[in-house]
Amino acid sequence: MLKYFKFIYFFVLNFYSNILCCSIDSLIFGDYFRKSVINKIMKNDNIKKNIDEIISFIENKNVDNNKIEDSKFDSKMFFLGLDYNFNNSDYEFIKNDTTTIRDNLQNYKLISKVDELCLKFKVYITKINNIPCLYFKNFNNEENKVLIFYHGNTEDIINILYCKENSTILHALIGLENNYDVIIPELPGYYLYKSKDRSEEKIIKDTEEIYNKIKNIYDKITILGFSIGCYSAINLASYENSSKINMLILMHPFLNIKTAAKHICCCACCVKKRFRNDKNIEKVKCRTAILSASEDQVISCKDALGLYNILQNNNINVNLYKYTSFHGLPDLERLYTILKKDEI
Repeated sequence: MLKYFKFIYFFVLNFYSNILCCSIDSLIFGDYFRKSVINKIMKNDNIKKNIDEIISFIENKNVDNNKIEDSKFDSKMFFLGLDYNFNNSDYEFIKNDTTTIRDNLQNYKLISKVDELCLKFKVYITKINNIPCLYFKNFNNEENKVLIFYHGNTEDIINILYCKENSTILHALIGLENNYDVIIPELPGYYLYKSKDRSEEKIIKDTEEIYNKIKNIYDKITILGFSIGCYSAINLASYENSSKINMLILMHPFLNIKTAAKHICCCACCVKKRFRNDKNIEKVKCRTAILSASEDQVISCKDALGLYNILQNNNINVNLYKYTSFHGLPDLERLYTILKKDEI
């Protein structure tokens, strides 16, 4: 009888532990929020039609051949448009219409002529070694430089393009204004990237594949990570033979998932010490800028200080910028200045 009760006890304990782990993973990867955003924007028929085309391209199904071009990444790319989403009043949920973008950027005193900027690039969906990427091709990229941007956990390529509340598109525009090509790789398991494997090993493998492809294409590689995207950014910047990596920029980074969970969750004791930025950043040799918000309600600014101390102890050229803001409101003025002057 005692053995029977022990079996029941451990079965129930294991069952609820698995449920808790799944819930924590969903929280880490922002699953519930992203799904609600997708459900919202798919109510617009024009957006849904475009997203269906994008999905067909990603899945290698038939799409309009007039929108397909060869890419420098040894793959095809799907042309989204010169002025994609910027002037079409039909897109009810879109944040990045010309007026809204102009208002946002003028608030930061960054870009005054958005209409002119929009004529300087093309927007594509492409795949780099089967990793879906949002790709901004800049016509003025004379220095052959690229900004690789890894987004946060509540975002994906689709809601970056279409969600009214999403200002991540501004990061890309700031890169474009400073004459970078911009690549936003998707994270595994997110909307366009149908991978069931969202492990650290998979993310590291993806960053390695991205680097191995672009290192032979661009002369200067700048890496930008926001929130959970900092894990990919740090791994991409940590390769031993990464002489072309110009700079690493971390916005609202964390030491590891456990420390991040302590800031927002009473169940942090159940969270494993995964996504070890505090360990992987030991391998980073390039100059680094860290941006941290004092009022960040998701990730403690102490995590940014911890990463700064590690790099400083390793004699890496690093600067830490603190500002009064929240998790979803990074210091875009500082980002603009760093990219424009090419200084940390």
